[in-house]
Amino acid sequence: MSRDIPADVRAFIKDHVRSIVQLELLLLLSRDPSSRFSAEQVARDLCIALDAANSFLEAMRASSMIAVDDEWKYHFEPQNPEWVSLVSALGHLYRERRLSVIECIYSRDADRLQSFADAFRLRKDK
Repeated sequence: MSRDIPADVRAFIKDHVRSIVQLELLLLLSRDPSSRFSAEQVARDLCIALDAANSFLEAMRASSMIAVDDEWKYHFEPQNPEWVSLVSALGHLYRERRLSVIECIYSRDADRLQSFADAFRLRKDK
């Protein structure tokens, strides 16, 4: 299913999106880049705890995906201009092919778990 997603968007997800909540936060902020959101507004809009909202916002700010103003209001301002079109494409795909996007986000975790499990696989010497 995640093969339905273009390679550049898959690479963006792999590098920048760790969870559905983070994706929904990114889409919330990118809908209108002129809008500003406090952590409290984000927590309320996404139905998450304030601590979680703060954590997600700061992680995204540290990755240069969003910025914060003097009043601690966050807004979409990616350091890389290419990310604007990738986030837009990702938002469209999430609306049209939600399961494919979710699979793409969480397949990275499955790949890491399989690699970890493979490290403990016993092998016969030939």
